[in-house]
Amino acid sequence: PEQETYFAMQGGCSSSVQVLPYLGVRWGLGGYTWASMEKDHSGQFAEDFAAAQAKGQPYPPRPFDWCRLTINGQSQPWKVYTIPNLSSLPKWAAKDPTFWQGALSPAGEKGMVDYCHAVAKSYTACFPDRAQHLYEITWEPVGSGNFHGSDEDLIKIFQIAYPALHEADPKAFVIGPTGWDIGRSGLDWNTNLLQKGLGKYVDGWSIHPYHALPPEREGLIEDIRTLKEAIFHYTGKHLPMFGTEQGTSYEATPAAELDAAHSLIRQNLIT
Repeated sequence: PEQETYFAMQGGCSSSVQVLPYLGVRWGLGGYTWASMEKDHSGQFAEDFAAAQAKGQPYPPRPFDWCRLTINGQSQPWKVYTIPNLSSLPKWAAKDPTFWQGALSPAGEKGMVDYCHAVAKSYTACFPDRAQHLYEITWEPVGSGNFHGSDEDLIKIFQIAYPALHEADPKAFVIGPTGWDIGRSGLDWNTNLLQKGLGKYVDGWSIHPYHALPPEREGLIEDIRTLKEAIFHYTGKHLPMFGTEQGTSYEATPAAELDAAHSLIRQNLIT
């Protein structure tokens, strides 16, 4: 079941190689990026969803329908649960249309409400059997290189998305803000947003738990506990945490690859 499995791949999986069942992977990112779904105008996604429904088709197409497991020559579907990430903004919705993530324009503020309603309707139709619908709102909005706007502009996005998704989907579970480090600098960034009230607009705290390896020696356990304590301090709740990207660089030798794989599996088990 979805709430009893924790092993995921961020994406980039080829449908020509059935690597997900081979590795036991049950989770992956699941589309719904705003910039790609409503490139031209507000309401575009709802129009395309209605057109697909009229043809009896899911929209957008379910990303892992191709995934199958073969046992004794018999092929069967391999269940993959998805986390949609809304992240990048259409140009018409951004205060700075030259950048992919940042402050919303007035049109973007209204458009995001409508988009969240449409996404929730679509996701519910595509995955009616899911116990919980996770919606990740932003993607590494850290610093001016990844987010053009203030902390308040970032929090505003969650202030808009959180009630809209919950209004349209009783199974909605909103996660964010998805910083890129769970070490000391990551703790400072996350704590700053918690101090400013972001915790009021998420049901779970997502992060990319990049960390020095090996994780035990380098203090991953202590850093997770420190962040969890900060979350509780500023929200009064123990919000569940979600890691949606991590990895490491290694020399392209079999021994280095094996060592990296062992470290990443242990990191996954720790998180």
